[in-house]
Amino acid sequence: MTGRYVLAADVLAMLMGAAMLVMCVLAYMDGTHDLFIEIFCAAVCFVPFVLRRLRVISLPGMITFLIALAVFLHAYGLISGSYDNVSYFDTITHTLSSAVVAILVFYAMITIQHFGGGRVNFTGRGLAIFTALIALTFSVYWEVMEYSADMLTGSVTQYSPYDTLTDLVCDSVGTFLASVWSGLYMRDRTIDDAIGELQLGAALRDAAGSEE
Repeated sequence: MTGRYVLAADVLAMLMGAAMLVMCVLAYMDGTHDLFIEIFCAAVCFVPFVLRRLRVISLPGMITFLIALAVFLHAYGLISGSYDNVSYFDTITHTLSSAVVAILVFYAMITIQHFGGGRVNFTGRGLAIFTALIALTFSVYWEVMEYSADMLTGSVTQYSPYDTLTDLVCDSVGTFLASVWSGLYMRDRTIDDAIGELQLGAALRDAAGSEE
């Protein structure tokens, strides 16, 4: 059953990636040439499947789907103008994206612990707390990068201090939800169990310094 969920997630992710590529082609034909971010988002949708096929890492189906959905909505918002024309679209994308980042932080932390030789320990409440703190740090730096890009290139990604504050609130909500999920996810699992589900390939294990 788990394999079917993973396969379904891969198919949905690649369909979203293909849809984004079609939208990019149509936008290019309409005269839009600055599509680097959108094309990058489309490519990201294929990454979990490629990594799984290469036996590098096998992300859970839910994570694959959420990653694809987050980048799809972001690219769609840029191409369609939904960020400017649809109320609360930015709220949805920021909340979802921050949750995805927090989940990836969670997996990075348990990987560090698993291969850390006992030097770090994120178990218990510490895992959820550190997941939230690190993910929120990424959110703050993201806002700083957006502001810097606006100042240097003349782009408009931050409309006002209110917009920045709203983004940070959404980031906090998404991070909180992911942090709660990580606590529930690990309730009936050990770190070794969670790492085993990722099916890390030999190359990643060697890079992480595994002695197994």
